[in-house]
Amino acid sequence: MNKNNESLLNYAVSIMFGVIFFFLIKYHACPAATFRSSDYFWIMGVALFFMSLIKSVMDFVDCNDQSIVLPVITGVVFLFICICGLTGSKILNAKQYANRITITNGNWSDDMINIDSFDDSNIIDTIALMDSNTARTKSETALSSLSNVVSRYELGEFTQINYNGKPMKVAPLQYAGFWKYMKFRSEGIPGYVLFNPVNGDTKYVELDNPLMYSPNAYLSNKLKRHLREQYPDKLFEKSYFELMDGSEQDVFWITATYKPTVSLWGGKIIDGAIITNAQTGESNFYDAENIPDWVDVVFDGDYICELYNDYGLFSNGYWNAKFSQTNCTRCTSDYGYITKNNDIWIYTGITSVTNDSSNIGLLMANERTGEVRYYAVGGADEYSAMAAARGEISNYGYAASFPSVVSIHDIPTYIMVLKDANNIVKKYALVNLEDYSKVVIGDTKEEAFNKYLVKMGLADEKVEEDQIDTLNTTNKENKKDLVGIKKQYSITIADIIYAVDDGQTYIYIKADDNIIFKSIFNESLLFLNADDKINLNVLIDENTENSSIVNILDIYDISKNQEN
Repeated sequence: MNKNNESLLNYAVSIMFGVIFFFLIKYHACPAATFRSSDYFWIMGVALFFMSLIKSVMDFVDCNDQSIVLPVITGVVFLFICICGLTGSKILNAKQYANRITITNGNWSDDMINIDSFDDSNIIDTIALMDSNTARTKSETALSSLSNVVSRYELGEFTQINYNGKPMKVAPLQYAGFWKYMKFRSEGIPGYVLFNPVNGDTKYVELDNPLMYSPNAYLSNKLKRHLREQYPDKLFEKSYFELMDGSEQDVFWITATYKPTVSLWGGKIIDGAIITNAQTGESNFYDAENIPDWVDVVFDGDYICELYNDYGLFSNGYWNAKFSQTNCTRCTSDYGYITKNNDIWIYTGITSVTNDSSNIGLLMANERTGEVRYYAVGGADEYSAMAAARGEISNYGYAASFPSVVSIHDIPTYIMVLKDANNIVKKYALVNLEDYSKVVIGDTKEEAFNKYLVKMGLADEKVEEDQIDTLNTTNKENKKDLVGIKKQYSITIADIIYAVDDGQTYIYIKADDNIIFKSIFNESLLFLNADDKINLNVLIDENTENSSIVNILDIYDISKNQEN
């Protein structure tokens, strides 16, 4: 075979393998078939490089002259990618990146749903405190008894939604690997888990018609591949699993779409969403302005934080953000959820890039509409509040969940749960946002709330009947007269005595001035020793005002004797 024929054969073979390689990568990655997709050009460049490599190796083996045609074409494609990346970069387009977000100044008192008392149950029931780690722990426990489920599937990612007016977390099952998919693909995915982050209720919902499309499925059941067949030129963001209000059997995937606004590929802006029936695969596209009311997540928290960080960093130019950082701000490194007006809003603190421990304001964004509001509410950042809550009961070793933010008598307040190592909720904490030294801990949400009202001077320090009953300080015959006054004591412990009365264990703490303080025993009191200094609140009522034994309401500060 002459050299020309060998060269043509080498071209044919290299092109054949390059085309096969291109379509294999394209099938796996599912890029949009548009010039606005950088993925498409990267796949093209890698395929051309692979093609050039095969051609060069074959020419070398056949002792043919090396052709520069394919290397030149490959180089042109990669040069094009580099030029587009540079012209769309933040270093050349800082202002355009900063201007992708529209922020309105909110009024805290007008916009936030205000809580005046724990009797506002319709508001209290919308405060979602339990995070996705707790949801996953409880959900996996609920699934553990379903042997036909846990042997085939695993729990997917949770989506925070508003379902029938209440905050919920929902997570579909997903295939436990490729081989499980291949074996059970014809049966689909049988159900999902619904978790109530307010009270921890968890249930597995079995679907009448299984899910046939999922982001973690394979082949034709992979959601992204299915959507690419329907919308070949759309650019996709992340997909979220949601329920339609009113029916636990109607399940959907919500996939946001975006368009670049800076150069060819940079500065993405969400322009709509595709709603896909997870059971039938039927899909419909909606512009961002026309998203149905029951949908909750289109503009997700990661996207909102990305937009704000570009705004906060680059409003005064790229080099200012890199060097002097004058007036540069950013979001804190996480965000929480608030349910408001049947929508899910994310909130995150705004802090200076040079100060990591305090917020200069709060940012809230509607995940359905993309509306963003800024509140000039300064104070502790979320992590400082979490540390303050943990510090109140550090002897337990509990972890704090990322807090939610609420308005109590128009006072911005963090509220969170404290969890043990197994993600089981043990305590509730409220921390004043503007002064994180004002912290209260309660065994229940109601107890913590009422303590906070007293801490902030918003409630009388009298202990009401229901509190007295809870604390076992009432006598059954004359309950109405047992309203007492709360007083604070700072004492040094002289002695500790335990006693059992009618099956109930009590602890008696003797102070160095011979006053004896009495409380129902709980495990936290095991850490007390003689010579420790403690601050406590006590109840002075008609039965104890002339007695040497006083009922303890709570112990809120302990200074350990270093010799113990």
